[in-house]
Amino acid sequence: MPSLTPLLPFGAGIALIMVLIWAAKLFLSESLKDGGKRFSLWIFRARKSLSKRQVDKYRKHLIVNYGRHALGFLRGQSVDVGKVYVPLQFEDSGHRRDIFDEIRRHDRCVVLGGAGAGKSMLLKASIHRWAHGGGGTRVPILVELHRMNEDGATVFDLVIDAVERNGIRDGRDVVRNSLEEGKICLLLDGLDEVSSSRRSDVSRRIKDLAETYAKCQVVVTCRDAIYDSSLLPAFEHHIKIAEFDDASIRRFISSWYTARGVSPEIRRRNVATMLAELRGNSAVLRLARTPLLLAIMVSLFDADPGVGPSLLRSRADFYKEAVEHLLRRDHDLGRHGHVAVYKAGHKAIVLRRLALFTQGAGDSETDGKTISELDVLRLMAVVLPELNLEPSKHSTPMFDEIVKRSEIMAEIDEGSLLYKFAHLTFQEYLSAIELADQPDKLLALYRDNPGRWRETVKLWCAAVNRDCGTLIGSIFGGRPSDKLLALECIPEAKRVDEEVAGRIISHFLASLSSARIDEGAVVALGAVASSRGPRGSDVLRRLVAMATSGSGFQTRPKLAMQALAAARTPEAIHVLGELAERSEAARSALRAMGEVAVPELLMAVRKGQAAAIDYIGEVATPSAAIALSTLIWEESGPARRAAWWLASLIITPDIEEELRLAEPQLDLTQPRLDWIWKPFAHQMGEPLGALIGRVGWLIDSSSDDCIPEQLGTIDVRIGLPIGVFGAAETFKRGYVPFGDAEVVRRADDLVTRARAATVSRLTRTRLSHYLDTAYRSRDFSYVSEHTDPSGTAELCSRVLEKAEVPARYRTIFRKLPPRVMAYAVPAFFWSGGHKVDRKQWLKVNRKPIDEEVFMVPGVVALVALLILPAILGLARFSFNLFGFWPWLPSAVLQGMAILAAVLIITCCLLLLTKGNSGSLARRLVPIVASACGTVLFVLLTALGWRSLAGWLGIFGTIAFGSMFLVVSIVGLTLPGDGINGGSRHKLRTALRLGNYEEKSATIVA
Repeated sequence: MPSLTPLLPFGAGIALIMVLIWAAKLFLSESLKDGGKRFSLWIFRARKSLSKRQVDKYRKHLIVNYGRHALGFLRGQSVDVGKVYVPLQFEDSGHRRDIFDEIRRHDRCVVLGGAGAGKSMLLKASIHRWAHGGGGTRVPILVELHRMNEDGATVFDLVIDAVERNGIRDGRDVVRNSLEEGKICLLLDGLDEVSSSRRSDVSRRIKDLAETYAKCQVVVTCRDAIYDSSLLPAFEHHIKIAEFDDASIRRFISSWYTARGVSPEIRRRNVATMLAELRGNSAVLRLARTPLLLAIMVSLFDADPGVGPSLLRSRADFYKEAVEHLLRRDHDLGRHGHVAVYKAGHKAIVLRRLALFTQGAGDSETDGKTISELDVLRLMAVVLPELNLEPSKHSTPMFDEIVKRSEIMAEIDEGSLLYKFAHLTFQEYLSAIELADQPDKLLALYRDNPGRWRETVKLWCAAVNRDCGTLIGSIFGGRPSDKLLALECIPEAKRVDEEVAGRIISHFLASLSSARIDEGAVVALGAVASSRGPRGSDVLRRLVAMATSGSGFQTRPKLAMQALAAARTPEAIHVLGELAERSEAARSALRAMGEVAVPELLMAVRKGQAAAIDYIGEVATPSAAIALSTLIWEESGPARRAAWWLASLIITPDIEEELRLAEPQLDLTQPRLDWIWKPFAHQMGEPLGALIGRVGWLIDSSSDDCIPEQLGTIDVRIGLPIGVFGAAETFKRGYVPFGDAEVVRRADDLVTRARAATVSRLTRTRLSHYLDTAYRSRDFSYVSEHTDPSGTAELCSRVLEKAEVPARYRTIFRKLPPRVMAYAVPAFFWSGGHKVDRKQWLKVNRKPIDEEVFMVPGVVALVALLILPAILGLARFSFNLFGFWPWLPSAVLQGMAILAAVLIITCCLLLLTKGNSGSLARRLVPIVASACGTVLFVLLTALGWRSLAGWLGIFGTIAFGSMFLVVSIVGLTLPGDGINGGSRHKLRTALRLGNYEEKSATIVA
């Protein structure tokens, strides 16, 4: 009878496995059931949710589809959205705020603005930034609401259409599921572009959609003159886009030429030329405050220097120049007769007729944006005989030339042959020109559909060479909104009956004492005051009288000062400058005037009005920064306040460049921290280094009352070294945040909340990896960006507070971008305070070539040292099981087999019970798995080294291991502590996060 002794170890192993299965059934049955349910839900729901592959594909399509923005008004030209887009702002209690943060805080928001204010570009820039990895945990979907004019279309249908156009096929189920879970941000663009007959129904459908999918973020854009609050109460938060201020205008022009790749010298010259021309003509400067019109101005200035802003006096003149340029471009370039056959004047006549029809002159129930090819040919059959051209021969070729060469019109739907104008304002201007001799018809059209024809009325007044008094007077006799339109038409019009103009102006001047007067009326009064001639001078005189009578706290003088600020004339600046010494309202009005008011504000500061420093800072242009730089050479509170503003303004590249080139006057006897700027100096001893050194010293020695309330983030290059080195020197000795129960608990809560959040761009596995890394290293920058920025800021502030770091350094950290604070505080201070070598900062901007040279070989050597022997041991262990390449004693082999089986079982249990923090499995299974895995890894590694020794010999194996050990030590320690320094690596990472912050801003929550 054969002996059973060799089988006993296997029997023991099987018995042990059975015991483990019995124990699992006894103690873990509920956890296993719960894990099985969640596993099955995950399997089935994965088929209905947006997968990582789908989201990645969607991102790639968004980058292609929204990466560039076609200008429309210049053939073949487009701009890079990421390079040209200038962040928009809104007005809040007299101060300008960033619109990104405001919209992101609300799940329901309506964004309002005038024609060309940048509403659509805001959404496009946000979705483009998200596609490039910017902030926001939801997936944004951009829907163009004018498509609702198509019969049978619903909002949900347009959402599906937008998704499928961007790479996600058959997406109806996954989108609906994602909407229910709150994983999507809907960007609904252009409620005003829906036909008036359908707008109320579309508004109702939007509200229904928002209520159905209550967890989603929904943003709607609409022209402010058309929006009638139809989305209330579902959309309670409304935000109105502010016009470009001087800083935004400069930044846009500079970004334009930077994106075009011109040299810095040419860019600075062109920017200076355009700004000088704009400041020399207040009427044109008002136009430039609209992003669309500024884009056209820069385009025409760049494409044809002969057509510059200095030649324009009104919007009508501006559009006239633009349309003529587009129609005559081929002729001007010598291509007439080859690619352009028809006269520019003939094409203009056809375009005017098409624009009037598209605008809805024939049928008010149309969408006001599109025209079919059939209607185009029908209208041209009427117009061309008037031009002595045969319709059957010339209709199609002429229209093709209009579409393909001028690009004033474009085909939008090849299937149904629909066309539209490149921008609605072109259509409105051409309609106004077509109605030049028909004011009664224009008035009738306006009364039938005020929202659609409002801009056309203003453009008509600006374009015609006739008295507009009758039309303006008739409009003034209508509703309150009509009265405002009448006032807005007066500065636009070339000729207005004096009696009509006087009556309208007097009405609104008398209304200045009412706090309920429309903000647009105040701006319009300023526009009238800035116009040349007796009328403008009279209104300016009356506004000055109102502003100087009574207290600046009274409604009438305050509103009069705001109107003077809108006028922006030298006389208005002088009057407000005199009033600024005793009136806060006057200083606020000066701030609103922008760059032209900087000298007056600076004079107010020198007279002791320290609050004017904040107004200079809010102008946010290079000239404002230069003015502030003259105030920091004193030892005073205002000097420190100016320093904080400079630390914020220098983030803008234009301001940094101008400060460097301006060579401001310096008082080198004053204390400074010159080492701050040394890593970024272009040359040794440059004046900007001393200027920033002085700024740094003032910030380092300031108190909280010196910090402007409306100040945003400060430049990482200034705040980071002051905060890190200051906190390191004052950190409480012996305090270790990692050992503080309160701090650890708050960190655990932070990661737990992040785990529960929906992070659409990550699979659960990758999300867990990020959060586990954050938990181990306390790098919460990722959590700050995507899930809980306020929570991470509170945690970091609490760490510094408990370490008794002075308040000024805690404030400096709070003024850094959130991601920088969330990284820097844990990275430097999680394990307690330690001295940071300042020399590491001086080398922080050097290219980290040493990391590239040493880090990769170090990692490879470490992998070879640890992993390869274990892999070799695993291979030999597997061969031993089947009788090949034997070496192990049978008892050891059987023991390793049992350990492998136990490890596999416990890992499966761990996966199935993950998330049950209170269960026995959560406490027991990880311990068993870790123990078995560690023992098995050590045994496999030993087996691998033993196999190597059999091949190479003892001394060969020692030499082999020593070589890889030395390479790994050199590669991994020198970049961290020697050549680069661990602190320098952390400082460089924080700088990188700071540079990333602005580029990733988006409205997607």
